[in-house]
Amino acid sequence: MSAGGGDSTYDVQLHCYDFKHGKRGRAIIFNHMEYDPKTKIQKRLASICDANMLVETFKKLGFAEDDIHIYHGIHVQPGSESLIAKANGSEKDTSVAYEECQKAFQAVLKQKKILPENIRFYKGSKLTQLTSTESLKIIEEAAKDEKYNEDADCIVFAVLSHGGEVSDASDDPVRQGFIHCYEGPLHIELFMKPLRDDTCLSLKGKPKLFFIQACRGTGLDDGVLVQEDAHSGKVSAGPPRTITSTPVEMRNIPAFNNFLTAYSTPPGYFSFKGPHGSYFIISLCSKLNEHYSSGMDLIRILTRASNHMAKEFTSKTYSPTSGMGNPALHEKKQVPVIVSKLTKLVVFTAN
Repeated sequence: MSAGGGDSTYDVQLHCYDFKHGKRGRAIIFNHMEYDPKTKIQKRLASICDANMLVETFKKLGFAEDDIHIYHGIHVQPGSESLIAKANGSEKDTSVAYEECQKAFQAVLKQKKILPENIRFYKGSKLTQLTSTESLKIIEEAAKDEKYNEDADCIVFAVLSHGGEVSDASDDPVRQGFIHCYEGPLHIELFMKPLRDDTCLSLKGKPKLFFIQACRGTGLDDGVLVQEDAHSGKVSAGPPRTITSTPVEMRNIPAFNNFLTAYSTPPGYFSFKGPHGSYFIISLCSKLNEHYSSGMDLIRILTRASNHMAKEFTSKTYSPTSGMGNPALHEKKQVPVIVSKLTKLVVFTAN
């Protein structure tokens, strides 16, 4: 199948980003699991499952393991500093050093009561409190690495955290949205600013991809009942109910050219997760794994992920039999939102 999804007349050079550099690029994952106790923000220990899924998918997409960096945000307990320092040891080029780091990494996360089967150690794994200052420093350093970026196809960020929106006069989701870092919120716009085409020349004209798993408010989507033909896929209306989410939101902001941001949920809405990962990351990784090698472009893959998520996932937060759980969040629906400022197609061709 040709690039873009099968059109034999498709002009790859004109319509697709150049993915024939020496490196696929950096993939950076911010996995916020714990926060400053003063903030009273709920822990997200199960999000390590999302981080693990993303690493395995990024490797399939052609990102070298040495170029995948996973920052696990935790609260550093007094007395655990030396063990964390060992887990973050820089000398991972020998098997002995790697094994020592792995054991320390596992020991720290076991103390956090993370299930042993969910603890996976990679070369790029780091344990840190992941403050807003550190998050921005990581992004800025990646943007300034000109020698590396010039030989890279793209750069990818995945952010796993709590989130929300600020109240202002703007209706731009990029400007309104924020992510909770260790000590407080950080505007999503600030994540992207160092990578703009007019400030990061080494990534100019290359795709900057963001995948954000976080709530964007407290709104809930009850869904809408429809009838779908099992053979044609044609949908007809069912009983009237309100649906407020949209599968794809296409925007174009020239100052942020060549960005794509895939949010797990629409502005103002709740984002659900289960014991084995979030609905969004499970759908995203599933469809990327299924379609990347076919030459299908990223927008089409994300549309399939939206379809899968909308149909297959319904929140399960309450047991009518036992009366346990939260009935207010039970049997709700969710669909991602894609904000694209890409100017070409992203096709993960072999490099």
